[in-house]
Amino acid sequence: MANPDNIVAVNITVQDAAVSQAGFGTPMVLTHETVYGPELVRSYSNTTDMVSDGFDADGATVAAVGAILSQNPKVPAVKVGRRTSSAVAMTRIVTVAQVEDDTDYTITLNGTAFTVDSGAAATDLTIAAALETAINAGTEPVTATDNLDGTIDLVADVAGDPFGLSHSVGLITQDDTTADAGVAADYAAVKVEDNDFYGVLIVSGSTLEVIALAAAVEADRKIFGAQCADSDVLAGTGGNLAETLAAAGYHRTYLIWSQDNFGMAAAAWMGKQFPKNPGSSTWAFKSLAGVTIDALTGTQITNLEADEANHYTATKGLSMTLQGVMASGRFIDIQRGIDWLTVRMQERILQLLANSDKIAYTQAGITALENEVRAQLAEAVGNNVITTGYTVTPPALGDISAADKANRVLGDLDFSATLAGAIHSVTINGSVSV
Repeated sequence: MANPDNIVAVNITVQDAAVSQAGFGTPMVLTHETVYGPELVRSYSNTTDMVSDGFDADGATVAAVGAILSQNPKVPAVKVGRRTSSAVAMTRIVTVAQVEDDTDYTITLNGTAFTVDSGAAATDLTIAAALETAINAGTEPVTATDNLDGTIDLVADVAGDPFGLSHSVGLITQDDTTADAGVAADYAAVKVEDNDFYGVLIVSGSTLEVIALAAAVEADRKIFGAQCADSDVLAGTGGNLAETLAAAGYHRTYLIWSQDNFGMAAAAWMGKQFPKNPGSSTWAFKSLAGVTIDALTGTQITNLEADEANHYTATKGLSMTLQGVMASGRFIDIQRGIDWLTVRMQERILQLLANSDKIAYTQAGITALENEVRAQLAEAVGNNVITTGYTVTPPALGDISAADKANRVLGDLDFSATLAGAIHSVTINGSVSV
């Protein structure tokens, strides 16, 4: 039988060079709880494996990852980044803010409640002293120190091991005074080993570390979810954490106020939204599994929102997140959608270049690039990142300078689009008559 290859030779070249796509659904939790090594990053799809690796089942790291994975739908996995800086002890100062006789004052540490009755003729000094005695008589890994002025310092017994803290709202306030152990350097080291993540979280809750990490993340195409329980944020006191982040105009850090730092509201919120296509879902009005709502006054909500801080409260029996904004006031879904559009358009062009012998500097070559831009914009419409009616304006070949052609640079391939946005409030005007 004659060999058909001698008659008809068929050679097929597979143009399958693939650009690695950046992910927009992977969170990274940074922690000092160092239970593995020498690698700095491990990925977990459940907390059982974390406990098997040596993480404390009742600790902050497991709580953060668990909060992410408890949402529905959920992300496939969470990365845990091992911090290499020297850990510092979590420190909080609690203040007896209001004195009432014969009233229960409660501080809850890691789920254990320490309650004292103020009794008759109470003062802030007597209440603080009683709380210090109760806490130090307990077994939680936290030491209380009475400052003899109505305040108590609470310090973790183990550096780098955060503790959960909540208290009687109104009667007691709290503020974080933990030092920054060097979170920016830890974040940079983790990125060197594994930079394939989009969300950043820390379990320390340190005000100074939030400020430092927010500045670091702002330089990257990622977002940082921060949580705060500081009472000065609720009160709108000048210089508070929310005001500081807002004044810096950070587009890549969102702050959510939540009284219980072990509730992991920031982590749960990220876990709720990351399974959804970037830009397709507003971060407001979301219910978070496992997170306790905060009962806030109208004044407190006004103070939070004035400084672009988010909160988790109940409205008409519905638990929901509000406002859904970054510290700058930009909506979180807008920032994530813009990041996605930027990266996916870049990847499309790179893929075209990699799978072509060359894109000729002709009108046809310019059109090929234009088509990739249009295709990505069409996908962005489907994700509700932008609306229909966008325009793409390629440069005319005759208008391009000889220098750009010689250097093989194509500039001025422009597009214009309108963000889809979202409706967050509604005004209804009606009339009725007999």
